[in-house]
Amino acid sequence: MLARTDADGPLLSGNGPLKGVLSAHRRILETAIFADGSFPLSTKLRLGMGFRGFHTDTRDERFAPDSQEALAESSISVTPSASLSYEIAPDQPVYVRFGTAFRPGGLDRSAPGARRYVADEVRNIDLGGRVRLGGGRLSLDGSLFRANWKDIQSDYLGADGLIATHNVGRASIIGAELSADWRLSGAWRLRAGATWQRPRLTHDMSGNALPQSVRLPVVPDISARIGLAHDIDLGGWHVTPDLSANLVGAARLSLDPDLDRRTPAYVVGRFGTSAARDRLTLWIKIDNLLDARADTFSLGNPFSIRSTRQYTPLRPRTVSLSASRRF
Repeated sequence: MLARTDADGPLLSGNGPLKGVLSAHRRILETAIFADGSFPLSTKLRLGMGFRGFHTDTRDERFAPDSQEALAESSISVTPSASLSYEIAPDQPVYVRFGTAFRPGGLDRSAPGARRYVADEVRNIDLGGRVRLGGGRLSLDGSLFRANWKDIQSDYLGADGLIATHNVGRASIIGAELSADWRLSGAWRLRAGATWQRPRLTHDMSGNALPQSVRLPVVPDISARIGLAHDIDLGGWHVTPDLSANLVGAARLSLDPDLDRRTPAYVVGRFGTSAARDRLTLWIKIDNLLDARADTFSLGNPFSIRSTRQYTPLRPRTVSLSASRRF
């Protein structure tokens, strides 16, 4: 994977005078190999293992009329994963899973001397399972999870209005998920789910403990969904209307005080109908059913965010039609 970011041009103040010339370039080349597999330890117990090994080359450059800064670095890392599952009954497992993730560092362009920010790492463990009740008509899936996030990379707003990245500390995320799929009487089907989590920054880069009220950005504490569908056989067509609603909880934009804004909670509705016959399937979907104008992201222009309120509304009510045919 090759990723490039290039920014060139003049920086102007609000009334027009030239503040400087920006020229910043970043190039990341990553080569990776990954694999995973599982094998039975007994008739009901199964062990899974996997890994991702990768080599990353990163080069950051920044040019100004009176200075030139460049930084290049290579890194090699392996992120393993493992799981252990036990099948209580057919399609009713309980499991424990461990996973890791790694993101390479880069150059903090807004800092004097172009400081380097280091790679951040995540280690996650979750415990979950599935149970079927009522002869399989009700299926419940749930999990508990915890993640430790080290050397978090976070954006901040520089004095010139540009957004840069630096490390902010260590975080802990705990949470729970629960989902249900219930086949009601007749051809009705109810689906629902909810996620609760507590993503908090717990320590700064010096290892000092922080107040527990320091929330990680973007991730809401609560989200939920509910949907109702009905299967109908009509003149040789199998028709399924589906009505659903999604709740996205309130969130913060950033850990940087200059960038931080609150994104309120919102609910968005959807309606869709599919019709299938032989190899042909037709869909009609209506997103944002009630045409809500909720704020989904509290940033539009970093150069004016200190002086004006900004928001990104939901996409307006949208109707889409589609068709597919199997051959």
